[in-house]
Amino acid sequence: MGLHWTFAREDGHDAYAAGLAIFGDPDDYGLLCPAAVTDDADLADEIQRLLGDAGIRATQAADREGHTAVLVFAEEVEEARRLVGGSPAV
Repeated sequence: MGLHWTFAREDGHDAYAAGLAIFGDPDDYGLLCPAAVTDDADLADEIQRLLGDAGIRATQAADREGHTAVLVFAEEVEEARRLVGGSPAV
């Protein structure tokens, strides 16, 4: 393990503060889509385990407001949403 120096950006913008969001848009997760969004981190972990048990790979991204999105690949999002209740907002 090594140390890495970092410097504060003058514009005050934190490029990594929005979790896994990429391309500068906080709702753009690249190839991943939200299967569920919750304010409860334990519930997000439970949803991720449920999806994993069903053979759906999932990960999580948290935003500054404390919401956690459980993310899956686009081709699995409909099945994942059915498993967690049909809506991305839990």
